[in-house]
Amino acid sequence: MRSVNNEDVLLLFDVLKIDDRLRALKHGRKRMARCKLIQVMNFWTCAILLGILIYHLPASAASFDCTKTITLREKLICQDPELSSLDAQLGSKYKERLNLLSPKGAKLFRNSERHWLHFVSIVCPDSQNFRKDSLHNLKDCLSEEYRDRLKQLDMVGQKIGPFVFNRIDIYAAKPAPDKDGSRSGFYYQHTAYPQIDNIENSMTKLWNKQMERSLRLDDCGIYGDYDTYYKMGYASDKLISMTSAEETYCHGAPHGFGGSQTINTILIPSPHRLNSSDVFGSGQDWKAKLQKLFMEDLQKQGWKPRSACDKENALEIFLDPNRWLFTDKGIEVDFGPYEVCAYACTPRPVTVSWDSIRPLLVQNFMHP
Repeated sequence: MRSVNNEDVLLLFDVLKIDDRLRALKHGRKRMARCKLIQVMNFWTCAILLGILIYHLPASAASFDCTKTITLREKLICQDPELSSLDAQLGSKYKERLNLLSPKGAKLFRNSERHWLHFVSIVCPDSQNFRKDSLHNLKDCLSEEYRDRLKQLDMVGQKIGPFVFNRIDIYAAKPAPDKDGSRSGFYYQHTAYPQIDNIENSMTKLWNKQMERSLRLDDCGIYGDYDTYYKMGYASDKLISMTSAEETYCHGAPHGFGGSQTINTILIPSPHRLNSSDVFGSGQDWKAKLQKLFMEDLQKQGWKPRSACDKENALEIFLDPNRWLFTDKGIEVDFGPYEVCAYACTPRPVTVSWDSIRPLLVQNFMHP
């Protein structure tokens, strides 16, 4: 078996030093009635349990020595082929992505991994009675969290244009008296954001600072689930395009709600948020044509407005540069629940191709 190196030992000790209390941040929005803000969120002690994921043994076995298992979780991973394979994949993926980052980026990534390890130790507790009264069990819980984490790691060290992007994840969780939400028996918070890792100058430092996020209470206070995530679009030395989205579910509610916004940053000659004139100029002729193209793609989905208001809302969104995600294919627009219709009929993202809008673009616009 592979021996544990000094870096792994230091990381393991760092995991044990994680502070088990996160202070709830003051909620700054008032979209709906809020529950009481909590002063301090108390969390269970973070144990070694999943720190062993970073030992990186071959992908054909668990990522640690199964002859030295201590916890129920470790024993389950060693005994179950599916979990053993997922555990090994995580160890291998972690090492692979760590090697793509600068020393500074690797430090941020390690801290992100610690947040995830702590989170899993809470929502998948090492107990024989774990979720005995629910449909989930320890294997289901670990399998779900492992698969989610593998998808997240794919975005670490992501190369788009001239940039290598790191991904930072922050987690928190607290036992809940109900079984609502995606983590039955828990309230949880998660936020994710990108950081430029391979180029450090005044421009990239400013962009990274603007991308930073932190955990905070949302509309249901601590009595719910809050998740933010992002998707990178097109990036060049002149433009970075990405979408940031959030989802909130207040336990006991019939369903959740959320929204998204696109962050398009023009990098040169001076960094600023993209506006419509950067893309289509100062005229007005492009508006009706762009709306028509987007609406055609929306109707291909079979979407039909249930009222004039639904159609007006969609047309308004199509013209908002804060909703445009630039991709290799064209300009994409996504919709949040209730923006253009009821929750159940929220349409999928729509895209207009570069070829279809090329006549509308300003000269020398930096599209792919």
